[in-house]
Formats: sequence, structure tokens, C-alpha cells
Amino acid sequence: MTAFVANPNMLRVWLTDEITEEVINDADVAVTLRDKKTGTALTGMTWPLTIPHVADNGLYRVIFDNDISFVAGKKVVAVVDATISAEPIGHWEFEFTPQVRRF
Repeated sequence: MTAFVANPNMLRVWLTDEITEEVINDADVAVTLRDKKTGTALTGMTWPLTIPHVADNGLYRVIFDNDISFVAGKKVVAVVDATISAEPIGHWEFEFTPQVRRF
């Protein structure tokens, strides 16, 4: 994920059943952004944040506010969890490093 300090940022998630290869359009998906070093949730939004389903191809998308406490060069971990009927179907953690947007 590319993220920019003091800008709105978007996270997109596509869900597919790995066994049947069918798209998943009925999951509850949420994300929390955490400081990589300390593990604490970033300020600026309420976590976990729901990632709404937006298209019948398994696409879920959320836009983060521009006042999230990103610091340029400081690693962040996005923790994404997906459930169906309160049963876990997926957990992902990935890191990224916010940067200052330049011309």
C-alpha cells in the first residue's frame, strides 16, 4: 500500500475463496493501522474501521482520513480481518511506510 502523510488514503481488499475460487461478497471486513515499532493503534480514526463491500467482484474499499497520525518514514502495519457470520475467514498483516507526497 502506498500512503501519503496529510492526505486521504485508500485501502482496497479483494476477497476470494481459495478453494472454490469464488468471490466473497458477504464478509465483514475491518482494518486497524498500528505503529510497527510499538504496536499501538494510530490516532485520527476509530479502530477497527469497517471496510465496506463496494462491488460484486469481492472488492471492499475504505478511505482513511487525512488526519491519521502518519509520520513520513515510520513503518505502519495494517491488520485486516474478515469474517462471515462471526466466523473468521481471513487475517492479514502487511507493513508500509508513509511518505510525503512530492511533485
